[in-house]
Amino acid sequence: MSSPRTRPAGGVLDERASSEGLLLAVLGQLAMRRLRAAHTAHNVSPRQFHLLGLLHDRGAMTQRDLGAVMAASSPVRRLLPAPQGGLDTAGLAATYQDARRVRRPDRPWILVNMIASIDGATALEGTSGGLGGPGDRAVFSVIRGLADVILVGGATVRAEHYGPPRRPDQTIAVVTRGDMDWTTPLFTSGSGMAVLPEDGPIVPVRAVRAGQGRVDLPAAVAQLPGDIVLAEGGPSLNGQLAAAGLVDELCLTISPRLVGGSAERIAHGPAAAAADLELAHVLEDEGFLFCRYVRRELPTG
Repeated sequence: MSSPRTRPAGGVLDERASSEGLLLAVLGQLAMRRLRAAHTAHNVSPRQFHLLGLLHDRGAMTQRDLGAVMAASSPVRRLLPAPQGGLDTAGLAATYQDARRVRRPDRPWILVNMIASIDGATALEGTSGGLGGPGDRAVFSVIRGLADVILVGGATVRAEHYGPPRRPDQTIAVVTRGDMDWTTPLFTSGSGMAVLPEDGPIVPVRAVRAGQGRVDLPAAVAQLPGDIVLAEGGPSLNGQLAAAGLVDELCLTISPRLVGGSAERIAHGPAAAAADLELAHVLEDEGFLFCRYVRRELPTG
């Protein structure tokens, strides 16, 4: 006959403390495993990883230590408005919510998202990836989650090796004259569609057509489904959107890198009528600034 299980001398409080300690230890181990994997993939900075290692090496993590781990894992902080530090995933997503972001009567809301170095370059060695960092990737994911359609130029699709979006209900609309590789996963998955001139070639994917000889962007955008279109460049596409007065919102990441070279700025092309944008917020992560601007002329209805 087995003897009944006895409580430790300290009673219920000691048992609860022991359980909490075990839970914290397990959570700490899981956090460190994830952070080591992220560090290996260059998603966590050496400074953050060093801090988390010090906390872990102390042996038993306290609630405060675990909070520090989570804050270090989500270091993005808000500078304007109402400063706030350590935004977690939910807090970051909430920061990007905006009730003004609705479909206009004649077209979707258009949000442009770009990254540039402190000297204005939009690419490093031909792609934007070299300008980014962990916080930038987190913000990029949040902004992408807002969109129904992602609008991007064909040259950017090729340079950045676009694939299908993570959300199966999203569409990536590629502005092109028809010279794309239609056998890539972006198009074979059914997620990609073409935005072409009316006299452009026949393509084996869904297509929106507008304009003769080149895409009539205002007319094409008006045909895109959904409420929110996210434009990811390149600069030529952004310039056309700006020239047509189609930019409702701009999210700009300023990378703390001075790169020189001849890379383009975030928008170039035909002269655009100056549009006044208001600063909605500024976030910061290890020198990266995440600025969000909204057009002062808000949609009606």
